[in-house]
Amino acid sequence: MDTGVEIKDTLYWHWILNHDCPEEKLGVIKEEIEKEYHGCIGKYLFFSENKHELIELGETIVSENDLHQAKVSTKLRDGYTTYVLCVYDAGPNLLDEMKQYKTNTIAYRYWKSDEDTIKGL
Repeated sequence: MDTGVEIKDTLYWHWILNHDCPEEKLGVIKEEIEKEYHGCIGKYLFFSENKHELIELGETIVSENDLHQAKVSTKLRDGYTTYVLCVYDAGPNLLDEMKQYKTNTIAYRYWKSDEDTIKGL
């Protein structure tokens, strides 16, 4: 992609970083992450057997929706057959918009708050 999107690899995640994310959105995220259980921050979850499709989708979603970051699992967890794409937002603001990214090979499941993740739900 010819944008400010960058992929950074770590042991467990391919991080998709949007350097063109507007400053006001970054400010909201920074404020929310300081709150207990990260305030209203969470992620939209997509699943696919094709990791590379998810990485491309993550690049598209953060660019088209001015979001700061997303990540795709680098390896399948034991017993799983699909990779996960987590697209972060400072609230479930784009629930309906995310449905458009569902395809025959990519499933869009739902929004999950960081609070639920931290609590193990």
